[in-house]
Amino acid sequence: MKKFLLSAGVMCVLSMPAAWADAEAMKVVSVSDYSFTLNEQQAVSVIFGASDYNYCSLTVLRQSVSDSFKFSSTQRSDKDASISCTWDKKHFVQSSKHPTGLNIEILSLDKEAKKAEVSVSLKLVEPSSDEYFELNDARLLITDQGFEHLIEDNPS
Repeated sequence: MKKFLLSAGVMCVLSMPAAWADAEAMKVVSVSDYSFTLNEQQAVSVIFGASDYNYCSLTVLRQSVSDSFKFSSTQRSDKDASISCTWDKKHFVQSSKHPTGLNIEILSLDKEAKKAEVSVSLKLVEPSSDEYFELNDARLLITDQGFEHLIEDNPS
């Protein structure tokens, strides 16, 4: 009986619909260098991930890009930032109908050194399968040309 319960417990843990990513493996792939909007305001996107096939796209309002900026949204309660991730051939999004969330904090923004450090934590869902994707305190280092695109006021 104990063996059966242990096996059933392991099966429950293994069958939980969730995916986690290694926050330390995240690298910034690109920062948008063109003009576009989010909620009719100038925005900037940061693409980051572990590989060309496992990545996230984070978009924030350009006016929000400042030292010590903090953002938090639960179930898409605040639409001044947006994120989606493609991971293991699945597309994960924020949802107002699922327990999802996004936390962003600009930890440092050094214009002289052309360097920014951003912390991102998220919980997203693939709506068709109800599978979740989580990332906790991923530290993104944005430097050089990417930094210039990040702080640019009006890209062409």
